[in-house]
Amino acid sequence: VGVRPGEKIHEIMISSDDSRNTLEFPTHYIIQPTFNWWSERNNHKKGKPVKAGFEYHSGNNTQWLSVSQIRKLLTKI
Repeated sequence: VGVRPGEKIHEIMISSDDSRNTLEFPTHYIIQPTFNWWSERNNHKKGKPVKAGFEYHSGNNTQWLSVSQIRKLLTKI
């Protein structure tokens, strides 16, 4: 069928604009809001700031689930 007009090739989960507010953890990322009350209440000391301009999208993802892993996750629902 091919790619249709306007169809996305890669889904962007974390844009380069969000990199200044993003913390990396071993299993996930947190994009922190820029509200003053957030930093006062939430101190994620174990998170590591990502590099400026960092992007996370389906094109640079290195972890993929197999069909059996997806089925296993679905049985937990």
